[in-house]
Amino acid sequence: MTVTDIPMALHRGEDELPFVTVDEGVELQLLQVDIPNGLWVIRNRFAPGSRVQTHKHTGQVFAFTQSGAWKYEEYPEVNT
Repeated sequence: MTVTDIPMALHRGEDELPFVTVDEGVELQLLQVDIPNGLWVIRNRFAPGSRVQTHKHTGQVFAFTQSGAWKYEEYPEVNT
């Protein structure tokens, strides 16, 4: 790969990227997407008490909790 092959870096502040409401109490912010490689980087915000229906992911998921706590209904463990 040469320097001319490297894609230009594009920098945005988190407040420049909008949150989109995807369901009641659930918001999503798209931070990066690389469709050819199946990579999506998103930030979710969940209102207290909100629920997400059972769903499948088509690739790996790496997640961390910035504040609050959450759990899967079918498991007793709480993630913080």
